[in-house]
Amino acid sequence: MTGCFSPNRYCSENLLKQTEGLTNLIEDLRVVSSSGGAGYTLTLKKVDLSATMTSALDTFYRSFDESSLLF
Repeated sequence: MTGCFSPNRYCSENLLKQTEGLTNLIEDLRVVSSSGGAGYTLTLKKVDLSATMTSALDTFYRSFDESSLLF
């Protein structure tokens, strides 16, 4: 993290959260591409959309708050 931004707990936790998300995405894509998607099926399941949205907003809230963007 040297030279990218001043280190602090918020930035470190945010970077870790984003890195874990990208790691999961890459692994999922690797698994699907290894067999060309053969033999995979989609299964519907309930998810906690509120928790998912809260997690996403928590990840980027400070960046949005510090920016000059208006929503």
